[in-house]
Amino acid sequence: MRPAPTEFLSRILREKVFQNSPNPGDALAELSRMFVQKRCSRKEILVHAGEKWSRIYFIHKGLIRLFYTDLKGREFNKSVG
Repeated sequence: MRPAPTEFLSRILREKVFQNSPNPGDALAELSRMFVQKRCSRKEILVHAGEKWSRIYFIHKGLIRLFYTDLKGREFNKSVG
């Protein structure tokens, strides 16, 4: 059985981000209040062209596609790396 997204995020933060913190519980509790669970539908656009990013997305399950569209409406995937 797969853990709930909030449990999964808490575990990752505890193990990777706050591993050397003297009191990771306080830091984790404060940080976790900033996260909101959101289910995205297929083809939902998270950030439109010209917008500045104002959120961080943590993808628990699924894929995200980064692409841009030229003036003729053609889509091109954005490669990373």
